Amino acid sequence: MKPVHLCLGILLVFLSCGRQSKFEIKEFDPYSNYTTISDTLDYTVDLTNAVAEGMIIPTRNGNEHFFVTSFHIRNNGRKEKNYCYKVFYQNESYAHDLFIDQHPRKGFNPEANSNFYGSWNRSGKGFHSTGPIQPDGEFVEITDTITILGNPRDEAKYFGGRASNPIITEAELEAATRRIRAASDWMAQIRKKAELNSISVDRQVELDARWVIMSEKQKGNENNRWKRNPRTGIYSFLLVVMEEKDLDRVPYYYRDVTLMDSVNATYQNPYCYYLSYPGEIRGCYAGISRKTLKVTVKYVLSSGIYVNTSARENLYTDYLDSFTGNSDSLYYHAQLEQYFHNIDKKTLLRNIPLARDLTGDGYSLEDYRENASKYSGDALTRDHLRITEHPGRTVGFDRSRNAVYLKNPGNPGRDGFRKENVGLQTRHGLTYGKYRARIQFPEILSDDGVWNGITCACWMIFQHGNWNARSNCMTGYNPKLYSDSVRSQTSTYSEIDIEIVKTSKYWPRTSYGGREDYPVDSALNKNVILSCTNWDLACHDPDSFNIGVRDIEYEGTRFNLHRWDDDYRALTSKFEFPHDSAMGKTVYYEIEWRPDRITWRIGPSKDNMQVFGTMDEQSTMIPDNQMVMVFTQEFHAAEWWPLTPFRQEMIPYPLNDLTGYIYEIEVE
Repeated sequence: MKPVHLCLGILLVFLSCGRQSKFEIKEFDPYSNYTTISDTLDYTVDLTNAVAEGMIIPTRNGNEHFFVTSFHIRNNGRKEKNYCYKVFYQNESYAHDLFIDQHPRKGFNPEANSNFYGSWNRSGKGFHSTGPIQPDGEFVEITDTITILGNPRDEAKYFGGRASNPIITEAELEAATRRIRAASDWMAQIRKKAELNSISVDRQVELDARWVIMSEKQKGNENNRWKRNPRTGIYSFLLVVMEEKDLDRVPYYYRDVTLMDSVNATYQNPYCYYLSYPGEIRGCYAGISRKTLKVTVKYVLSSGIYVNTSARENLYTDYLDSFTGNSDSLYYHAQLEQYFHNIDKKTLLRNIPLARDLTGDGYSLEDYRENASKYSGDALTRDHLRITEHPGRTVGFDRSRNAVYLKNPGNPGRDGFRKENVGLQTRHGLTYGKYRARIQFPEILSDDGVWNGITCACWMIFQHGNWNARSNCMTGYNPKLYSDSVRSQTSTYSEIDIEIVKTSKYWPRTSYGGREDYPVDSALNKNVILSCTNWDLACHDPDSFNIGVRDIEYEGTRFNLHRWDDDYRALTSKFEFPHDSAMGKTVYYEIEWRPDRITWRIGPSKDNMQVFGTMDEQSTMIPDNQMVMVFTQEFHAAEWWPLTPFRQEMIPYPLNDLTGYIYEIEVE
């Protein structure tokens, strides 16, 4: 994916609409109110109000919440003329090529219509007028303003109720309850549901009231720009100028990016049209500025942690405060949120009744084997995995480290053994980017290589809502959240993972076609597995869709891509890495998510990272909807990672807290 101004050889001027000499354009500057040393303006997004408003570039700061665009025009004709002009922008870092095989003569690439592009969002959607320009041989400066916002095409699917704190107040609940109890037909339905759900009528009334309140909050006609946020990376700026009399020759959907081509019922990328050759409008100027914009998102970790207590029942508020809580202020301004795992309470964990410190030389392989054989039957604890009932107790901000932390609580006493998962997530959805975080995950192996049962993960998950659908799969997605379900061409589910686990670097014999010489190792060493996964929901559209293990080569390194069977919803690779180089110290993790490829990296610094996994669009269906970043420390069942030498049930409960620290999160 090459930026259009590079792949077409465009620097400042590309006369694509048609030859013109009756006017001249020079000195197109897309951000004349900003001073830069080079031709690239580095801009970091201010996320202060982005939860409700979406990302705004440049962010409101005093009176400068826009870029001042300017250019000079000279009328070379003999008569006074009015000219019309428009400035477009497009994200180039994560864009589909504009033309088939990068050649304008072969036609527009329909995938380019999904690129992130836009233009004016205020003072009219069409072309602006220069006013009368005299034929006096002088250049006239024209200035305007432009802001890069989310949902620049004003697509209806992103409209709805204004983003607001989902916490339901007692007054709201009481009012909704009164409405329900006053409706006899409604109450009759509730009595039937209560009996079916084996709960009291009062409880069913409360559940219906909460559903009504949340449904009403989602209604509205607000342009929820946060549902299609601007992308990070490089932006180009395109200036189009023509005489006003020629404007009617331009299709309406290339004049106003918020309008669809009514014939095809699709949005059309204006870059394709104005940069095509030969052009359709004689006397039209289309030029891309040398100047570009580079957008980066950097999370302010000290902004707070929002806790959506309405997402779970039976949560206590004794640990909530002004930094970690559910207040309106934190809802609108906190840039992180506590992540709650879904727990299957029907799956029992029958664990050995011990709590031990598995770091250092405190627990040997001999200890593991001895304790695994010592306990059985009624001596084992009977419980399921847990999440906290006290949000804010296991996540927070460490001022001495200037980092947020997440911790799996230890079990200092015999009573109340529990293995508790913990997580944090970002709150601003993005599509594509280099997602990078500097993290110090806790050690997960003892000196003798015994696993403590924790899987540390840095991953991405889709934002919920029908508006957030990914591109269609012609062969059908296999839905992740339902078993034995019918495939569908549409889905909102997407997930990209880094998981750090203790298992073999190989796969079972069945994954190698059942051959006799399949690779084997004991995994009894001081290495961990860096696992890379794309949840493509078993979409068979990619040409190289595979089952079992398929080796690929990328930048001189061989990687394995693995899928369990034809319907398995994820493609995974494993990479062996020294435990002491990844755990217990600060390390950078990176997921580079592009339209055609996902690449995973690790390293001690931003400029010293190595690839440990990659997949391209030939192997897997790359997601293209919005996701947030998630950081978790969780107790995985050993069955999730066949060939691990350790069983979760035979691993002691953690004696001490297992604490991880996140120092930086950025997307570029």
